[in-house]
Amino acid sequence: MNPGGPPSSAAQRANRSLLFGGASTGGTPARPYPGQPGASGTSAGGAYEREMMERDNNAQVDGLNDKVSVMKDLAIQIGNEVDYQNRMLDKMDSGFDSAQGLLGGTMERLNDMVASGNGGTPLCYLVAFILAVFFALYLLFRR
Repeated sequence: MNPGGPPSSAAQRANRSLLFGGASTGGTPARPYPGQPGASGTSAGGAYEREMMERDNNAQVDGLNDKVSVMKDLAIQIGNEVDYQNRMLDKMDSGFDSAQGLLGGTMERLNDMVASGNGGTPLCYLVAFILAVFFALYLLFRR
């Protein structure tokens, strides 16, 4: 192998044979898995090991299925909550739009009243009335 450079093709073949167990490239032959022909133990023991591995795999698959179904239910609940929140936001948006329209109309009428020649007197009465209401509320809730 070249130090600091890419590995040569012979080194790649050797690494590949070690990884996949190919004996054709000069690597070590693959060791059989437990339960395969040529593995240590008897064939009855290998069948038992295969059955145990199959049971273990089935148990793990069942556990994964349970986890996936829980995740699916959670995703559905999140989607339902998002839909509900979007509906609430739409309602709030329409409420704010109507309040903005009402306030805009009120501000136009106040501007018209101030712009007219005798608009100062009713405006003073309005301000005095609002201050009197706030003062009365303060006295009422002070105790």
